[in-house]
Amino acid sequence: MGCTNTRNTKNENFTFSLKDQILLKKLRICSEHYYNNLGAHKIEKETDLLNHLLEFGKIYNLPAEFETVAAAQLHDHFLEIREKEGEAITSEEFSVLISKLIDDYFRSEILGKILRFETLMKLPRDNNEPDAVEYLPNQATNIFQDRFKLGVSSKIMEIMLKKTLQTMDESPANQSAEDLTKQHGLYLSRISSGVDTIDAGDFLPMDNDLETLSNWNLSVPELDNDLEKSRLVWRSLTRLRLLDDHKIPLNTLASFLNEVRAGYKKNKNPFHNYDHALQVMHATQFMLYDSNLRKDLSKLLQLGILIASYCHDVDHTGRTNAFEVEKQTALAIEYNDRSVLENHHASYTFQILKKDSANIFKELSKDDNKVIRKLIVSCILATDMAVHGQTTKSMQELQEKVKIPSTLSKKTNDMSDYHLTEQDIVHAADLSGPAKEFKLAYLWATRVNKEFSNQVNEEKELGLPLTKHMMNLEDPKVMAKNEIGFMKFVIKPLWETINEYTNGSMRIATVQVEENIRAWEKKLKEAESAEEKQNALENK
Repeated sequence: MGCTNTRNTKNENFTFSLKDQILLKKLRICSEHYYNNLGAHKIEKETDLLNHLLEFGKIYNLPAEFETVAAAQLHDHFLEIREKEGEAITSEEFSVLISKLIDDYFRSEILGKILRFETLMKLPRDNNEPDAVEYLPNQATNIFQDRFKLGVSSKIMEIMLKKTLQTMDESPANQSAEDLTKQHGLYLSRISSGVDTIDAGDFLPMDNDLETLSNWNLSVPELDNDLEKSRLVWRSLTRLRLLDDHKIPLNTLASFLNEVRAGYKKNKNPFHNYDHALQVMHATQFMLYDSNLRKDLSKLLQLGILIASYCHDVDHTGRTNAFEVEKQTALAIEYNDRSVLENHHASYTFQILKKDSANIFKELSKDDNKVIRKLIVSCILATDMAVHGQTTKSMQELQEKVKIPSTLSKKTNDMSDYHLTEQDIVHAADLSGPAKEFKLAYLWATRVNKEFSNQVNEEKELGLPLTKHMMNLEDPKVMAKNEIGFMKFVIKPLWETINEYTNGSMRIATVQVEENIRAWEKKLKEAESAEEKQNALENK
């Protein structure tokens, strides 16, 4: 397979990174799964094969250039992998073909980036040559064939050429390397000076962005500051290609992010704060992109899900619904004691969106606005733990009906098909903290327990009934017992269902949940042992 081959050039060895090799292997497995699910509709003609290759590219969200590579290279690869025509191509042949075409695309993508770097650095060129970027269009073929000794097609050459005239990511093609350097410098200086609010000029790609987005165990609290955290939302939107599709101006996005951030900052909560918002949003984009849940959802629904996850706890009071109702707060009265906080979060979100300067949906049609409002409200309301049991049960029932998610009707805005799936994604993301590596799970547990303890203290001051499961959480033994029960009876069943629904692509969460249960059990034993030693000392 091409993904592990090394190509020798004049001065260096070129090979795919381990990350790219893993992705190529994953796509090979996906291609076999795709072909095996065609059933009786086997592929015989080369024209039919191209259509299925393009459909595969759409389902697994391969870049648009994959279509060009597939069209340009299909015939040669098709003849290469089979001896005679007229028979249906096998799943193995389809997988090999996919691998070769993806290999072609990845190789052109990476080589294009290498060439772009060299041209922007103006290397190599003599003093008498014109600027490298001007020089490139007329000499691209010679540069590639001479420098990399690759016999590439004109179609792939065209793709590489486009890449050289762009930045390494989604930044505008008309920005020079010097302008980008200045913009990055300004961004870094704003961070170092303690600026927390974001503006349109801060939306810049960074070298580690993709690694950050694909890291299930990203520690949001360790990001530099709120400006960097807010940029994570923009990066998630661009990764899913949602900004351009919905004509969201960057200055409007910046205003929206600042308004939402301010809402999370109002009450200075230990847990339900901006860090939690970003952690949930990050988990949501991970499930949409890295677990490929987006393939069955339109771009409009993806946008709604991501924004719902980001805003799901905005202006949280740091107290539970039961507390709000028992105290008969203004919010409880306004929302008639029903999902008090969740209704408030949804309402607050749309109060922000009513401001023209922060209305990221203003370019949507009237019908799309109705769809996305209904979606966001339903997703936020689904984060009420009072409906957790019903939500999980409904998803398990859906999983029984639809064993393979790809058989669902694709890319529709019809809410009747997806109201469970969308709500489940946001609800699961809201409960993703315990499914992260233990140091993060422990951090989030400590924060939420601090918030619970604050509520109990206020209940004591007001003479309200004390919430039993929130009492004595400063005791490590009590905390560990609570977490073990929560992990076993809430978190584990939820993530096992999510993992099954995604055909095993969220195994990283289920494995971590098991490890975290054992870690909490170890903490419990340590706490019990310490208590026994303390009691022994006191009884002497």
